[in-house]
Amino acid sequence: ARYNSLTDEIEIKDNGNIYKFIKKDNLAITFTDSNKTYVAKSYINDNGEETISYFIKDEGMKDSRLLKKETFSYHTSNNGLIVIKEEDFYLVRGKALVAISLDRKAIKESFPEQSKSILAFIRKNDIKDKDNGLVVLANYISTLDADKNYGTSLASNKP
Repeated sequence: ARYNSLTDEIEIKDNGNIYKFIKKDNLAITFTDSNKTYVAKSYINDNGEETISYFIKDEGMKDSRLLKKETFSYHTSNNGLIVIKEEDFYLVRGKALVAISLDRKAIKESFPEQSKSILAFIRKNDIKDKDNGLVVLANYISTLDADKNYGTSLASNKP
């Protein structure tokens, strides 16, 4: 089995045939060789359409609400094929996915009510590392969210 990042599908090869998993919201598939868990999540894309996409569940998150989306782009050059890997992170808030980063502007847009306390937390804890820092930040935001109810709306996958 494998995750195909070009088609955003989980595929299984059997006797030369390739089969794709049907995407269903909250479907989780763990690959034992890489120890990565892919979770299908429903959200509203930038065109306002509901879609389901696979995200990588971050095991460092206390309540598993931090998701990572890996995308790859391919370019040719004189030296051959160049593969560029990009990672975007999202926080599950109710049924919404909110883009999360260490960028001040993105934080103000994604968390308008809590941006001051979030930015102060980043400064106080000197968070600079994207991977580990976002886990710490997401855990902090989870404490802010503890008493909030975010309903059933879905958010765009872009900050």
